[in-house]
Amino acid sequence: MLISTSRKPSQNTRKFCKNLMHATGCEYVNRGKSSIRDVLLKSAVLGNDSTAFVYEIKGNPSKITFYSRAKEVLSILVTVKTQNTRLHINPENLKVKCEVPELSMIADLLDATLEDNPKENYLYIHKYTQLDEEEYIEKDYVDYKIAIIDFYNKHGQKIELQIAVRKILDI
Repeated sequence: MLISTSRKPSQNTRKFCKNLMHATGCEYVNRGKSSIRDVLLKSAVLGNDSTAFVYEIKGNPSKITFYSRAKEVLSILVTVKTQNTRLHINPENLKVKCEVPELSMIADLLDATLEDNPKENYLYIHKYTQLDEEEYIEKDYVDYKIAIIDFYNKHGQKIELQIAVRKILDI
């Protein structure tokens, strides 16, 4: 998968994209003046079947739109938490544990294996519960979160990189 940004990404958005790149083993390019079509063509030339565009509001990542073979397949509103230190994830062995059926296609987009009980190097997509409120990002949006995507490193430890899915948009 190729990850790209809106036209003039903020430092926070670039940092999130780089964290996502390191965690998933995807390629990352700043979009700059390129059109969406140009980025999708570049993605295909690089041999990627899928592309993700990260958009922002007020300098923070707020929406991720996924394309598969130049067709939009998933768009989610998000709140993110990034990490400043090394992630220690081995993306070649990336797995996905998904408890939210609407988001299970993320495994296909990342070319990762869906597993029920992975021990290391995985994304854990689960429903958000109010019991988890203190552990997750931006308590102001508690009523709007529907899922959390946590990242686990090669030692099986949860890392700070996290995506709170606030809404899945209709396509």
